[in-house]
Amino acid sequence: MAKLAFSKPPLGPKDLLAKLKRQGLVVSPGEEPLALAYIEFNGGHRLKGYWWRSVDQVTKTFKPGQDTFTRLAQQVEFDRKMRALLWQAIELIELSVR
Repeated sequence: MAKLAFSKPPLGPKDLLAKLKRQGLVVSPGEEPLALAYIEFNGGHRLKGYWWRSVDQVTKTFKPGQDTFTRLAQQVEFDRKMRALLWQAIELIELSVR
């Protein structure tokens, strides 16, 4: 099977952040280093799972009120903490079953 050639090159963290800002993501100047760190550490593909609900599918722009980096970071942190609690609960159940 032949490999498919991608027509778009991947965007680096700075380019992806610039694209998101053009689409309406509000990033205050003080948050920009943190936003870049989130993109570099988590990857744009993973973060898209957090922001896709906030983007209008027709216009491809962020919806008003759901358009801040702070909100995106809060969602990522909530998910991380929830996942840690879930694994703690699974561990207790596993030990109880043994």
